[in-house]
Amino acid sequence: MNTQTTVTPTKQRIVVGVDGSDCAIRALDYAAEEADRTGAVLIVVSVCSVVPAAGLIVTPNVLDQAGADEVVRQAIEHVQDRFPGLVTKGEAVFG
Repeated sequence: MNTQTTVTPTKQRIVVGVDGSDCAIRALDYAAEEADRTGAVLIVVSVCSVVPAAGLIVTPNVLDQAGADEVVRQAIEHVQDRFPGLVTKGEAVFG
């Protein structure tokens, strides 16, 4: 009886958070360089919040779903311009 288990290797992932700021773009560039160097998949994440109801205080610099989606789209475009072959995925998450 063969009791060996076949393990399928998973590709390394590097996750970077973006919000559209200059600091986030620098972090994105660093993460993209590292992913390109190591052959990892780059995962770009932006956090959005639920738009508050009328009368609530809105925190500045908080993205709604559309804003977070756009930040992710622009970040992926930025990476693909610099590293055309790099596998890059993106997601806006609530938080």
